[in-house]
Formats: sequence, structure tokens, C-alpha cells
Amino acid sequence: MSCTDSRIFFGTMSKGTIGILTGGGDVPGLNPAIRAITIRALRDGYKVVGIRHGWGGLVDYSREKDADNSEQVLPLTEAIVNRAGRTGGTFLHTSRVRPSHLPKERVPAHLSGYADKTNDITKDVIKNLEHIGIDVLIPIGGDDTLSYAKRLHDEGLQVVAIPKTMDNPSTPSRSSIWPSCSFRTAIRTRAAIRLSSSRKARGSPRTKG
Repeated sequence: MSCTDSRIFFGTMSKGTIGILTGGGDVPGLNPAIRAITIRALRDGYKVVGIRHGWGGLVDYSREKDADNSEQVLPLTEAIVNRAGRTGGTFLHTSRVRPSHLPKERVPAHLSGYADKTNDITKDVIKNLEHIGIDVLIPIGGDDTLSYAKRLHDEGLQVVAIPKTMDNPSTPSRSSIWPSCSFRTAIRTRAAIRLSSSRKARGSPRTKG
């Protein structure tokens, strides 16, 4: 399930809490995407929670009483996303953690019952989402991130996926954060640097010509 028009999604569910996470490689456009989702949702009466470090935030989240989960979840406000929207990358951070293929040494100490070399801790991820109070999850990522999002959708969770890629594996769509934004960002930055250097050169008394 992909989100092509937020009006289609936001207009069909009761008010609740939306969770946002970013996974995989870092690309330009992530912070503006988080900002756009958050502002629209908040103004429509939803609460918004950012999940830090991609799926890793849901892996490391602890349901224990008085646990400090500030490194895993962050309540989002317009002030927070407005500041972040002017910066590059993703302020929620990202990771390549896959809860369905979690190495034994990566399983958090507070989780028990996972002794295999590779573990599927999806049942605890779902419990963590319920504990946080998330009604709808919006993951932003590529194949690995969204394949696990599909797994959660199949388990009955409400998921709205936003595809993001740097690898050019398919035809771009209006709903994807496409690698061309990286190229355009590089071109704009180069042009701005050249313009700034040119202005400084013309303004310097030591510059001839």
C-alpha cells in the first residue's frame, strides 16, 4: 500500500496516532517528507511519533516499566519538523536492521526466547507498536524496509509505505523519493557555490578583470 495522496488516507480513518520511520540508505528529501506528513497529520488532529533508527527503534524499544525510550521514539511537533526540514538526511536517523532476520547478537538484552543464529522478532515489534499507541505506521525506505512493512501489513497493521531509493531499480512515480533529487541537489549546490565565489571575486579589491 503506497501513499500517493494524503487526502485519500487521512480522510478515511478516525483520529489516532501515526508513526513515521526511515530505513535504508540516506537520501535528500527525507526530512521534508517527514515534515510534510507531520504537519498535515497534526493539523488534521492526529498525534505523530517519530521512530528513530528505522526498524532498529522498534527492535530496541522496551515495554518495561520506567524504561527510557527517548532514543527509540520522539513525539513530533511542527517546531521540530520545521527545524529539521531545512537540513539534509533524516533527523530520525536510519538503519538496515530487519526484525525478521535479526542476528542473535543483535537481539536486545530485555527480550527473551530468541536463541537462534537468526531470529524473527516480529511479534515483539507488533507489541511495541501497540505499547507506543501507534494506529498507522508510515515507513519511508527501499526494498528491505518496505518488504518488512508488507510483513506488518499482512499481520493486520495499518501501513502506508513511501518508497525511497538511490538505486534506480524501477520507473519513478509521484509517490517516491527518487534518486534524481540527489542529482538536482548536487547541481543546485554546485551552482550556488560558483555564484557565491564569483560574487566574492568581483567584490575583492585584489581581483583583476
